[in-house]
Amino acid sequence: MIGEDLSHGPLDDGVARIAYMRRCYLGFERWTYRRSDAFGPWRRLARLIAAGGAGRVIVWFSDSVADRVFLAMACYWLADADVCLAAAHVPPIDGRHGVGVAPPEALASLFDQAAELGAGERVNLARDFDHLSAPGVMLRRREEAGLRSIPLESYDSFLRDAVDSAWQPAQRIVAAAMALSGTGLAILGEETHPRLNPAAPAGVGAGGTATGPDVRVISQQPPGGRCNLYIGYGRALERLMGARLVLEVSTHRDAHGNGYPSIWIDGRPLMPSDGVIVMPDDVVAALGADDRPTDDAVSAALSTELERMLAEGA
Repeated sequence: MIGEDLSHGPLDDGVARIAYMRRCYLGFERWTYRRSDAFGPWRRLARLIAAGGAGRVIVWFSDSVADRVFLAMACYWLADADVCLAAAHVPPIDGRHGVGVAPPEALASLFDQAAELGAGERVNLARDFDHLSAPGVMLRRREEAGLRSIPLESYDSFLRDAVDSAWQPAQRIVAAAMALSGTGLAILGEETHPRLNPAAPAGVGAGGTATGPDVRVISQQPPGGRCNLYIGYGRALERLMGARLVLEVSTHRDAHGNGYPSIWIDGRPLMPSDGVIVMPDDVVAALGADDRPTDDAVSAALSTELERMLAEGA
């Protein structure tokens, strides 16, 4: 048995499936499985049934995507097997769905409740798996109408861009997303992550093209004093001048350069006049140099961000 989640990854090639799972395990858990073909056990089971070694096969399943895919998978691989195929539904435990959540004694108690799947149901489930395991399908989701495959593009591009070949704490990704949104992922608000709610900020014309400056903030995660300050500057400019704000999370310290903490406007890093912190006057001067005049509201908003940082550090 391989501890895996059938809701993602290739299901059209058993060898490719193993290679995919090995990559998922890197940096997370030691790979101890010797199997080279993820579908080898299904072929052995089919041969066992053909030899008269099994007259009834029971599949325990829950309402999780992985378990539903597994049930469809059983129907697919045993489509030609002359065997009674029964299914035992595992109810959620403390709101958690999954066969693996239930203790062995709970699964054993469901043995007598397993119901035989009819011929038509087996055919339909096998057909579902055929679609879910098509080449190129990597994600599966359960909806009211049943299981269906979904493209990677169904997920927000920020989350997709954050995924790399190494495991990383989920809170790091969440914190970065919340920093982008200013006050968290308030989906119904106007100042949220632009990919979640494309509400036009001030300064955006009817065609949806921002007229404000390009602002880039490079921050560590979690953001510290100056990182939070520069993010606040960016949010203020986004709100009042229609700036296009991009937040980059970096592990490279290079203040006011290509690392954190830095704020760039229209492709150039801002240098602090005091050599330490980019002040509101530095931001206003940089905008003025780009022929982007500011008003008292912008200056006040930038000053508020600075005062907030100083108060938090007091």
